[in-house]
Amino acid sequence: MSTHFAHRIPRLSNWAMISLFFLAILSPSLRMLTSPIVWWSSRENRVLATMPPAPKSIGDFIAWRAEIDNFLKDHFGFREFYIKLYHETLRLFNVMPVSVPVLQGLDGWYFFTLFHMIDDFYGRIPLSDTQLQTWIEAQKARKRWLGERGIHYLLLIAPNKQSIYPQMLVPNALAMRGQSRYDQLLAKLGGETPDFMPDLQRIFKAYADKPSSPLLYYKTDTHWNDLGAYLAFGEIMKKLSAWFPDTNFKTDFLIIPQVKRGSGDLAKMMMRSDLGEISPMLAPARRHFKILPLSYPISDIPREPDRPSFLTRLPDPGNRPRALIFRDSFFVPMVPLLAENFSEILFIWKGYDQKNVEEALKYFKPDVVIEEIVERAMFDFLLSPKEQP
Repeated sequence: MSTHFAHRIPRLSNWAMISLFFLAILSPSLRMLTSPIVWWSSRENRVLATMPPAPKSIGDFIAWRAEIDNFLKDHFGFREFYIKLYHETLRLFNVMPVSVPVLQGLDGWYFFTLFHMIDDFYGRIPLSDTQLQTWIEAQKARKRWLGERGIHYLLLIAPNKQSIYPQMLVPNALAMRGQSRYDQLLAKLGGETPDFMPDLQRIFKAYADKPSSPLLYYKTDTHWNDLGAYLAFGEIMKKLSAWFPDTNFKTDFLIIPQVKRGSGDLAKMMMRSDLGEISPMLAPARRHFKILPLSYPISDIPREPDRPSFLTRLPDPGNRPRALIFRDSFFVPMVPLLAENFSEILFIWKGYDQKNVEEALKYFKPDVVIEEIVERAMFDFLLSPKEQP
């Protein structure tokens, strides 16, 4: 090796280190600029921030700075990789990340903590009597408006997981439990829900309290499992059978008692792909219905691919009714069950919207309107954006 080249080695090494340093610094930005924008994080189970429009005035600039900051935080390159690395590092030291909205319960159970769900469990965010009455009157008004047009109304409240399995939340949770907002509503109603609202919380709790009964919710997920969905489906079918006694509905779907599945959404938030579990599952069955894109001009519906709105149709419907269903993610396993029992269903992924109902009625005449909404969100329409949990 020549003396001249030997002298150049330290310089080349320095340049290489500097280049690698800048490459590491710039790689997230380069990755963000060269990758398609993703609007949903499966790891965190939430919608990511969107690019804000350019500010039109000096007054808009402060709000725009905060919005663009949120966008950059949600979309910088290799974000999911760095988050996973962060979580795995914390796991080495047996530390629970404070930024994850998950509470580790007992015996392998995990609970979602956003939207003040734990505060609601302990009775810390009560509604006023006026708010409760407003909620009741709103539901009655929907039923009355639809009834005047010959349409049945059904409201399905998917219980929070801790409402059904409070004993798995923390030690002594039952002793510390307060009056939740749902409990307040039930007390206001005299202990009985209206005829258009099956009391799923009471039904699920009675089932879950039976000795050795199968679980109705996933341990590592926010949602009910297929057995829980099937139980809720059964309550819907009781109403339909009473409303349409001449229709032969299909309810004999098979449940496989124990099926191994991967980690749920709560485990994914913690980057714990190793937290699989055994749970009941609906057996695969031949589907007769078709899924069609939503062709009606319905306004203000989510456009994210993970929150689809669509139409299902049976090719040979007989005298089966039609339905308009407002729903959320709890309804996913129930879609094929109900699609086999209606001639057509218009599924809209959002809460009940009177404007959407009136838009749909111009093109689609349902016999039933169903709203399914999770317990934690059932009172949101009463609250201003600042008050919403």
